[in-house]
Amino acid sequence: MQRGGITLLVLVTMIVLAIIVAVSVQFISGQTSQLTNKKQEQQAFGLADAGVQYAIWLLAENGGHKKPADLEGVHRDIKGTDGQVMGFFDLSGVAVDSNGNITFTSTGKDIIKQNICQIVDVRLSINVEGDYKITGWNQRPGNKCP
Repeated sequence: MQRGGITLLVLVTMIVLAIIVAVSVQFISGQTSQLTNKKQEQQAFGLADAGVQYAIWLLAENGGHKKPADLEGVHRDIKGTDGQVMGFFDLSGVAVDSNGNITFTSTGKDIIKQNICQIVDVRLSINVEGDYKITGWNQRPGNKCP
C-alpha cells in the first residue's frame, strides 16, 4: 500500500510539474511575441516619421525643391545599418488648402511583419522664412495596413 501511494504521489507531482512547465512555456512565448510586435510597431512608426521628414526635405528650397503634388505616391525603402532593407514608407493623400497648408499621410511598414504599420496624418505650414513646419500630427495606431 505504501509503495503504491508513493508511486501515485510521484505521478501526480510529475503531472503538476508538466502542467507548470507547459503554462510557463506558453506564457514566455506570448511575452516574446508581444515584445517582437512592439519592436516592429516602433520601427514602423520610425519609418512613418522618416516619411514625414523626407517630405519636408523634398519641399525645402535647399532640399529636393519639389512641389506638393510631387509627394503623392512617394515610396522609399529604408536600409538598416547592415545595409539590408528594414522597411519602407509611402506618402499619399496629398492636398493643399487655400492657405497653402499641405496635408498628407505617411505610412511606415516594417519588412519583417508587413501587417504591422503605423499611419500618420500630417499638416505642414510654411513659415515666414519659407520653410515647411509640422503644424498638425495625428498618429492612427491600430489601423489595418493599406
